[in-house]
Amino acid sequence: MSAWRLLADIGGTNARFARLNPDRQICARRIYNVGDFADFDTALLSYLSETGNEEPCSSAAVCAAGPVLDGHVQLTNASWRISEATISQLLGNVPACLVNDLEAVALALPHLESADVSPIGDIGDFPSGSPRMLVINVVTGFGSAAILRLGERWVACPSEAGHMSLGAQDEAELALLAKSDSSKFTVEDALSGQGLVTLYRKQCSRQGTEVLAATADEVFARAASDTAAEKSLRQFTIWLGRVAGDLALASTAWGGVFLTGGIIQGWCGLASSRLFRTNFEAGGKMQERLRRTYTGVITRDDVSLLGLAFAPDS
Repeated sequence: MSAWRLLADIGGTNARFARLNPDRQICARRIYNVGDFADFDTALLSYLSETGNEEPCSSAAVCAAGPVLDGHVQLTNASWRISEATISQLLGNVPACLVNDLEAVALALPHLESADVSPIGDIGDFPSGSPRMLVINVVTGFGSAAILRLGERWVACPSEAGHMSLGAQDEAELALLAKSDSSKFTVEDALSGQGLVTLYRKQCSRQGTEVLAATADEVFARAASDTAAEKSLRQFTIWLGRVAGDLALASTAWGGVFLTGGIIQGWCGLASSRLFRTNFEAGGKMQERLRRTYTGVITRDDVSLLGLAFAPDS
């Protein structure tokens, strides 16, 4: 019998399970609706029942959309609570690794190929062999994680970059960043699905036009015909380029900055890559270094599972 590794990518809506076979091929994929199961354990047992449990499992690597603390994670947008120890137990006391979902994407970066990424701007060849890279995720929230090589190992370093302050560079931006209370305006307040909708509503208010979009997808769909939507897309691109450049500087991610997430998929086909790169490269004395730094959008749909295939056993 051949041992296999369990891979699982758990979000607030979908739970993706797969097996990594001894030839390091990802197979036996299944996608379940999180709302159809009371908890993660029930979903895992259903997957094992459906795909067969005759061959032994050697280890497990699971990522989840929430902060991991002491081997546990509570999903941010669902009721599931996942435990590293319980995963191990259900699979026969095998080694189990539980990481944040963006950490799993970071672990995939050294193993991506040019076909897995769409470049942003005319920036030369797809990077390979770099010791430090960065991934940025824009969905209902904003997150980032760096990955660096230490000897023969790759180590992922997740962050809470979405909660950093976002500043204005002129009076027009200052008006867009104003909040009704005294709290700070964070990166996530602007660079997220709801952030784009809020930006659109502010643009409509400033020009005295009707609000006709209630979701990020609707803002994107109206960008060619609605001035407020077009301006919102432009400002979103400016801030995204600026923040991506700042995070590249903070982590010295000269090997490349990679964007992912549902909002990015809608954004990348509409936004000006030139506008993004202009703001990405505006790094003062480090401008030339940023000019040589690759930026791209991850197009591979199983990137989290790929990263989990290279996650440590525990």
